[in-house]
Amino acid sequence: MRPAYIAVAAAIVGVAVSQGRAADLHVPSTFTTIQAAIDAAAPGDRVLIADGVYAGPGNVDLDLAGKTLVIESVNGPAACILDGSSTPGANAFDLDSGEGPSTRIEGLTMQGFRTTAGDEGAIRVVGSAGQIKRCVFTDCATSAAPAATPPGSAIKLIDSSPVVRECTFTFNEGSALHTDADSVVYVIDSVFEDNVARVTDGRGGGRRAQRGVHPDVRLVLPPQPRDRVVGPGPRRGVRPYERFA
Repeated sequence: MRPAYIAVAAAIVGVAVSQGRAADLHVPSTFTTIQAAIDAAAPGDRVLIADGVYAGPGNVDLDLAGKTLVIESVNGPAACILDGSSTPGANAFDLDSGEGPSTRIEGLTMQGFRTTAGDEGAIRVVGSAGQIKRCVFTDCATSAAPAATPPGSAIKLIDSSPVVRECTFTFNEGSALHTDADSVVYVIDSVFEDNVARVTDGRGGGRRAQRGVHPDVRLVLPPQPRDRVVGPGPRRGVRPYERFA
């Protein structure tokens, strides 16, 4: 039994050392772009982004390359904006390298992203998890054609299971948040308002999930939800605690 205890102790020490090495990497005071800070970061580090509007190469199509990182603004989403309006077709983040549940994106506004068919979403999550917290998604759209399963203009999930917490989705077109049939999304204390889903069957609104929405999903909406669906069939917004099967 003694070797097992030694192995456990070594593992605990290894975790402690790893945690002790975690560092804060500052944008733009130390790194001029967000991607430069991500590239320099080690697993467990935090990238801190100062107030400002970040756009163009190095600040869009951000790739964590599978590293467990925290990407966080210093003063919240009102003061820290990722703007995709000058880079049509770009995502803000592309999480497609198996990022785990401890990865976190927090306190950012993603605005003006115009993504294309097959690459939708200001944040695109493929085969990954992670947390998206206290973020704002506004004025995002996708060029994908209307369909019975509308693409996600703000967040698109493929075979993924993230947590979306305390986020706001406003004035997005093309279904604000979309999952495929193999994803499970946990949406907690989030606001969906004034989003449009252009679909062929009248389903969609601010949130469309084909399967696997957690029973405790909580959508904090105004008394008269203003999300709307444009297309044939019934038109409605997303209502609190609604699930799509």
